[in-house]
Amino acid sequence: MRKIDEILGDISINQKIKSIAIAAGLLALTFSTVITIVGLNNNMRYRKSMDNFFRQFSLMRDISENYNKIRAMTTEYLLFWGDKPITDGLSEQFDACFVILEADIVELEGMLPPLSPQNEAINKVYGYLYHLQNFRFTLPSLQPEETESFFIKLQKEIIGPLDNNITVAFNAMVKNIDQESKINQKRYSESVTSSYIAIAVFFILGIVYVSMIVRNIRVPLSQLINSTEYFGRGDYGVFNSVNRKDELGILNNKFVSAAQEIKKVQTELAIYAKSLQELNTTLEMLSTTDQITGISNRRALDEFLGRAWDECKRLHIPITIMYMDIDRFKYFNDTYGHLKGDECLRSFVRCVRRYIKRTVDIFARYGGEEFVAVLPTTPGEAALALAEEIRCAVQDMKIPNPKSEAGPYVTVSIGLAARYPYQIDSAQALMELADQMCYNSKSTGRNRITLDAGPPYDAESESLSLANIRTSAQAGSGSR
Repeated sequence: MRKIDEILGDISINQKIKSIAIAAGLLALTFSTVITIVGLNNNMRYRKSMDNFFRQFSLMRDISENYNKIRAMTTEYLLFWGDKPITDGLSEQFDACFVILEADIVELEGMLPPLSPQNEAINKVYGYLYHLQNFRFTLPSLQPEETESFFIKLQKEIIGPLDNNITVAFNAMVKNIDQESKINQKRYSESVTSSYIAIAVFFILGIVYVSMIVRNIRVPLSQLINSTEYFGRGDYGVFNSVNRKDELGILNNKFVSAAQEIKKVQTELAIYAKSLQELNTTLEMLSTTDQITGISNRRALDEFLGRAWDECKRLHIPITIMYMDIDRFKYFNDTYGHLKGDECLRSFVRCVRRYIKRTVDIFARYGGEEFVAVLPTTPGEAALALAEEIRCAVQDMKIPNPKSEAGPYVTVSIGLAARYPYQIDSAQALMELADQMCYNSKSTGRNRITLDAGPPYDAESESLSLANIRTSAQAGSGSR
């Protein structure tokens, strides 16, 4: 079957449709031809048989009529025995009738089977008629008183058997006709059955051929339709090339080429998209990371501070900003150069990060030698203790900075601003307050910490502040 499909796959669809039409035409022509031939053959055989029987029947009828005439002439001949003019005339009629009767018997014998009962009966009729023809030659030797006994003897020995054999011949002919009719009917049924079998075989072969053609078209067409549905959904991996040279094969292979090309482009686009995503990630990281120290920059700090402020405001918890400035860092750069300055900044960052390591906090470079840490959920007292640890740790690094009036080593001045969000206007205001506290630390001698913890937490004041915020929001929306 697969080999047949491969062969049919090389034929175009138009040729397949034409072959189906030709097959249907040949099937119809075969059907009509077989029916016509069978019908004509049976009709000719039946007509020939019936003509034969009709001729036999006509001959038997003529034999019977002529026999009845001869029988009547025989009786009349005996009645007028002695009247020469009458008997001579009867003899002439008898001979003429016998000639016709003999010709009919000879023709009938030629039409009958040699050993049939009808043929035997006709032979006997012919023999008795021959004896009947010769009875006239026996009459001259008879006495008048012997005529009656001769007639009785003639009736018994010739005319009676003639009647019986003619009846037997008629009956045999009728029986033969009936048998022959049954034989013809059987032959007709057999021939019709044979013709129907032949037609069925041709019909089945035609259906098989058409089915193969339809299957050769339908199966790949269904596969192509399913593949196009996958194609429409963006699944390009279900197409397979086929070794067909018809339109379906060409179309399928076109789809395969298109799918492979699209899949190739998709693969390239996926590679480009991945590279672009990695590049965007890198750019985003670069945009939020300080290049010298590797910690968050001011942009990342501003974004984090906004989110942390809103969260602390929602949860009614404190937030502290730690503002750090390395003392006399410009002197350090002037003394040791900018490369050493960058190394100093990185050492400072490593030191501070040992203390600011919670995931909810952020430590960022604010600019130059200024650094900021945002500490949500941290009140002022806890932030002050943490800042003291950081100040001491930085001083203990003992990085030389001889021109600083705060001491021979690198030190840091820290400003702390701690508030509940309801106690101050905004996160930016809190940042400015922390900057001011850092400035106070530097102006009072450096290497020290200044804390502005604000007023103590008051739940009633927080409620009034929230009510005022809501009132202001409603008024603003009403004016709009």
